[in-house]
Amino acid sequence: MNIIKSFEDYKNSINLVLSMVTNKQLKSVIKLIELTVKNKGKICIVGNGGSSSIASHVSVDFAKVA
Repeated sequence: MNIIKSFEDYKNSINLVLSMVTNKQLKSVIKLIELTVKNKGKICIVGNGGSSSIASHVSVDFAKVA
């Protein structure tokens, strides 16, 4: 197993996905989050397996910032 190649492949896959997110989409998500917070709504962040730890961490970050 080539760790460097695996890391490069993983990094490239993340970069590809991020490159497909437009500024318009990002602004739309920010606006939706702001509106949800303003209206005292709920933002649900979910994950399965290892992703549940990431979801938990993101929810704590939101709680600290928002």
